[in-house]
Amino acid sequence: MHYKFRLIILVWILLSITPGISMAQDLLTLEKSIAIAKGSSLRIEFEKQNIHERSIDIKRSRADTLPIVSLNSDYERLLGVHTLKDSVDLSWDLSALAKDSGKSMTLMFKATQEHKAMVEALLVYQVKEGYYKLMQLKQDVIVLQKGLELLKQQRSIIEKLVSAQIKLDSDLSRIDDQINTIRNQILIKQGEIAQTRSALLQLINIPDPLGIKFADCEKEFIPLPDRSLVIANVLKNAPEILGMTFEQQALAESVHSPWTDMLPVVSVGIGYQQEWPINNDGVDFHLVLSFPLLDMGRAKYSNANKTALAERKQTELRQKIKEVIDRIYQIYERAGLCRTLFMEYQKAYTHQLQTLQLAKSEYESGLISESDLINTHRDTIDAEFQMNKVFYDYMILIAEIDYYRGGVQ
Repeated sequence: MHYKFRLIILVWILLSITPGISMAQDLLTLEKSIAIAKGSSLRIEFEKQNIHERSIDIKRSRADTLPIVSLNSDYERLLGVHTLKDSVDLSWDLSALAKDSGKSMTLMFKATQEHKAMVEALLVYQVKEGYYKLMQLKQDVIVLQKGLELLKQQRSIIEKLVSAQIKLDSDLSRIDDQINTIRNQILIKQGEIAQTRSALLQLINIPDPLGIKFADCEKEFIPLPDRSLVIANVLKNAPEILGMTFEQQALAESVHSPWTDMLPVVSVGIGYQQEWPINNDGVDFHLVLSFPLLDMGRAKYSNANKTALAERKQTELRQKIKEVIDRIYQIYERAGLCRTLFMEYQKAYTHQLQTLQLAKSEYESGLISESDLINTHRDTIDAEFQMNKVFYDYMILIAEIDYYRGGVQ
């Protein structure tokens, strides 16, 4: 009975740590992979905690500008005289009120929110990149296996020609070398598939032993968005740039005049004193000003340091904007080339399919040899291989554009 109970608990734990997966043989689509990765990412959870801490800092900074109210009561007995003093004091730090770091804390809170958005966008990009690479590798293996089958057919033809002394043994050795090369390429691709799949599962935070399978993605050629609109969108919404902008503004906001540190702490109070057995009651008012005379020098150097940090952050921000825009131009150049090549390879592949169909008819009619048919088939496979490669290269570039736009899915 205890064994069955422990087994049930183990199964429940495995299911709970893999949200969205109900069975071991479920197919993971790209959209589902992204959703699971975002829901189980420890880095995103860490950023959520940072946001919560920043929100507490804002409340704390606002509380520092509020006055402090204290109630005091003192009893004293001396030479038979009882004295009871009650007072209410209000203390207000004018220096904290003048500096009011709540604005700086609010900007840092926004910067932390943008950093979380950047982490999410980066995670989405990494999942897309891994997913597309996995799809490309799987397609590569399929195409290589087609090529291997063609080489085996060609080898059987050459083997017959060698037996008929029409071909030499060297021709057979050459085709064997090509077969071995293709087999090695398949093994290398399968190893890359295992590594890419493992890295992708680690990103999604799913344990590999469940035997998860990834669904093949549809080869839908997404149009390239307008570059000027993307750049404008990036400058306005990119989490990385916005985060650095808020950090720079927070540093600039935290710089204040050194004279604000010279403002006093004002204490105002009212007290009531009662003495007995003698009748000596009374009310008194008091005002106390505390001047932090030694803080002005420290504030001066602190402000100089904050100003230098703000200027450096501004320089880093300009450099980051330049790097992002330069990278977007590079992406568009490469994506445009991939799109052109894809169109060409797609036409070539369509043409080769028609040529292959014609070659099959000619072979059945005895107009061409089996070797000619195999060569036509090989040209078709080569066109398919190139078309698949540029398609997935293009999709990874689109995913990178989406990253800079803030993780658009």
